[in-house]
Formats: sequence, C-alpha cells, structure tokens
Amino acid sequence: MLDFEKKAVSFLYKHYNDSLKHVAESVRYSDYAKEKIYHSMQVIGAMRYIMKHEETFHSDDEHFMKCAKIATILHDVGRFSEIKMLYDNSIDGDAEIECDHGQTGCDILRNSPEYNDIMIYLPVKHHNKITDSLYEDEEFLSLKDENLKKKIEKIVFLVRDADKAANFYLFNNSLEKLFPNMFNASKKYKGQTWEMSDIVREDFLLKQLLRKVTLNNYLESQMHVLAWLFDMNYLPTIELVLKNGSLKKMLLNTICYCRFEEDKDFIKSAVNEFLLSRLKEEAVSF
Repeated sequence: MLDFEKKAVSFLYKHYNDSLKHVAESVRYSDYAKEKIYHSMQVIGAMRYIMKHEETFHSDDEHFMKCAKIATILHDVGRFSEIKMLYDNSIDGDAEIECDHGQTGCDILRNSPEYNDIMIYLPVKHHNKITDSLYEDEEFLSLKDENLKKKIEKIVFLVRDADKAANFYLFNNSLEKLFPNMFNASKKYKGQTWEMSDIVREDFLLKQLLRKVTLNNYLESQMHVLAWLFDMNYLPTIELVLKNGSLKKMLLNTICYCRFEEDKDFIKSAVNEFLLSRLKEEAVSF
C-alpha cells in the first residue's frame, strides 16, 4: 500500500474510532460502525481488482489515479458521522432521522486540506445516489474542462462499482454471523414468500435500479439489491461478482422469497439477459 493510501486509511479509521467510542453503549450501532469499516476494506480490494483489469485506468495520469484510489477508500467516511447522528436521535433503537452519508462525506473532505479535491469529494458525494445525480450537480455542470468532467465520471463509476461488488460479497458471506446485532431480517422472514408487483417487475425487466418508493415487501427489497448489478459500469466489476460467486448467491437468496415459480424464472431470465448483453455470454447457470 502506497503512503497516500495508508494516510487515507488512517483518516478513515480516525472517523471510525470516533464513532465507535461515541456509540459504545449501543451494541447495535457499534456493530453498524464495525460493519462499515469492514465493508470499506473490502471496497479497497474490489477497487484494486477493477483498476487492474479495466483499461481506462491503465493510461491516465498519476493525479487521476491517486484521486480515484482515495475517493474509493474514503467513500463511506460520512457513514461514521451518520452513525453518531442516528444513535443520538434514536428511540428504542429506531432512528427518527435520515442522513445522506454521501453528502456528509463530501463535506468532511471539502474541509480537509489534503482531500479538498473535486475529483475526490464529488465522487464521494454521488456514490450513493443514482448516476443522474452527478449530471445534475451544479458544481459539476459549472466545470468548463470537459476532460476533468470525464475523469470525475470515471471515478464515480469506480467508487459505485467497488461499493456494489463489495456489498454483493459481504451480504452473501457471513454478514449476519459477523454483525448479528444489525442484520436479522433474513431470520425474521425465513420461509416466507411474496408476490412481485407489476411496477417492480417492469423496472427489473428494463434492467434498471428499482425505486425504493415502489418496494412493498422483503422479496422486492432483495430484488432492489440484486438490481445493483444493472448499475455496474465496468466489465471487470461484473466479472468479479461472477468469479467470486456472490452474484449467484445473491440471486438464489432473492428467488427463495418468490411465491411463484414463474417469478423465479423471470428474475433468473432478466439477470442472464443482462449478462448476455454485457459479457456476450450467459454466465449464471442453475
């Protein structure tokens, strides 16, 4: 790990340790903080794989490469402020407020002399939003340098991809075992099945991110996460979630909540159609 990467990791751990100390009396929020630092380290691994195998990162300048790595390492730095805020405003364990950790992370980095770089803080700001949010950002739109805008876009894609790939893996590999006080929904809903709404079916068929306002049950919430696949920008990201088996596990963990066999077939078919369009081959077999 290069020196600037070590410094970024240390910066991240400073915010993590601060949040962990702040919420020490809460097992739930302590687990939340631990899960986020664990996830951040996995995102770094996913980032390294993507940058190694994606050609767009093989020929750019040193500053771009440095910013791309730092933005990915620090993409969730705002989570730790979010955790403290949720803890401070929780009632019986349920938070009463919402916090945009992308915006919070952006603010933290803007106020840090070392990381106050638009190629770092804008990707962090938009990593947790739909892609179009970047193209509607006033600061991004005000840039006159089209090459700079393209670099920022590439980094946003990298951060979003590494984030999703890491979550695919974590969600399907001992998440509840590692952080038992946070993730108990699958235990709560084990053995239950639901129907898929027409709206969710239409969005999934269009191979696009599902709108949270349309989600009505646990099956559709699982489909929401599975649909992150459709928002992966670089081919190495898709290849990674296939290679490590996390996509197949995610898919199987989703369809087990389908009430009808035709819905299971629909989800599997939509995923394979997407893979066929991107990889030119049907990569998941059952």
